[in-house]
Amino acid sequence: MIVTKEFLVSVLSHFRIIHHTHGRLRLRVSSKIKDEFKDTDLNISLEKFDDMVNSLNGVKSVKFNKVIGSITIEYDKDEFSKSFWENIIINKDIDDFVSMINDKVKEVL
Repeated sequence: MIVTKEFLVSVLSHFRIIHHTHGRLRLRVSSKIKDEFKDTDLNISLEKFDDMVNSLNGVKSVKFNKVIGSITIEYDKDEFSKSFWENIIINKDIDDFVSMINDKVKEVL
């Protein structure tokens, strides 16, 4: 299974940055994100997607709060620049992130 750039762009369209300091990113997540995972043949859940991001080198933790619809990502600021995450959310320079995720797919699934 490969996570496509199109799928990732579609998923990321449901995220909006709430707060971002270098090393901690908090995102609002639209409840419609569930539809992205239902409408795909990738056999991947939102929880598995979170696990993939959480397993990336340099990511310290990913916490998903379903009640308020937010995700908090704590990351090593020496591994990732602040602009790296901000660019991903706006779908800029996303190819590297797609590769990183796909490298982790086999490990998580």
